[in-house]
Amino acid sequence: MKISLAIEEEEIVDRLMASGRFESKNAMLKAALTLLEEGESHDDDLRGEIEKGLENLERGEFKTYDEAGLTVLAGEIKARGRKSRERSDNDPR
Repeated sequence: MKISLAIEEEEIVDRLMASGRFESKNAMLKAALTLLEEGESHDDDLRGEIEKGLENLERGEFKTYDEAGLTVLAGEIKARGRKSRERSDNDPR
C-alpha cells in the first residue's frame, strides 16, 4: 500500500521515528490505527450514554441540585475518579 502525506505529516513521521519510539513506520501506523479504533469505540460508548441520558430526561428521570447538593455531588465524583485513577496506576499492564 502506498500512502501520500502532506509535508507536515511527513515531518511528524520523521520526528516520531527519530525519537526511537517506533521500530518501523509499520509499527507507527499500527499504533495509530489502534488509537483510532479505541477512540471510535469510546465515541460509540459516549453516544450511547448520551442517548440514555436524553431518554431519562424525556421520562422525567433526573435529579435537580441546589448549590450545596452540587458541591456534595462534585466531591463524590472526584472521589470516584481518584479511586479509578489509583486502580489504573496500580494496574501492572
